[in-house]
Amino acid sequence: MDDTNNDTLDLSRRGLKKVEKAPTEEAKTIINLILDQNELQRLDNIDTYNRVENLSICNNFLMRMHGVSRMTNIRILALSNNGILQIEGLKDLIYLKVLKLAGNNIKSIEHLNHNIHLEHLDLSNNQISFIADISYLKNLKHLNLERNRIMDLRQCDRYVPPHLSHLGLAHNNIQDLNEVSHLVHLSALDSFSVQGNPCVALAGKDKLYPFAPSIRSRF
Repeated sequence: MDDTNNDTLDLSRRGLKKVEKAPTEEAKTIINLILDQNELQRLDNIDTYNRVENLSICNNFLMRMHGVSRMTNIRILALSNNGILQIEGLKDLIYLKVLKLAGNNIKSIEHLNHNIHLEHLDLSNNQISFIADISYLKNLKHLNLERNRIMDLRQCDRYVPPHLSHLGLAHNNIQDLNEVSHLVHLSALDSFSVQGNPCVALAGKDKLYPFAPSIRSRF
């Protein structure tokens, strides 16, 4: 290990095309594993680091994420800027609190039913066209859906957990400012972004406040 912390293994920027099996000693001690900016297309052998709680594999060439399915100790999972097509492999990651999947090719919010401790979900810069029912994520505080393809917010009053403190919807395709009325139940919001949507360009940001007076909007 090159890192001075004996519980952290940083293998970023190594040109890695595959993950080798963890040496016995590292399998027992590594809590933080960083594999950012490599050339990984698969996650074979990643689960041999079975004590890892913080896993980062950003800026690689992954198309699937099911390789993490046996890493049941993970609390923080960062797989941003890959080519991942769908959320998968998280059923047994019951301690997961932070999930970062920005900059992939994900089309729907799904397969998170067992991740009830999730607090932070970043799905910005994907291809999501609607907000699915995630009301079961009752601990969720931060939801970033910026730079997707969302057109409306219908049923968000039932689908979006009420205790969110941050909701990012900037740079989507929301046409009608009245859609914001579906978010009035989010009384704990202190950060909300909707800039870059057609509705803001047409109506002007001042028209947002009558629908959600408790929201401090960021434009």
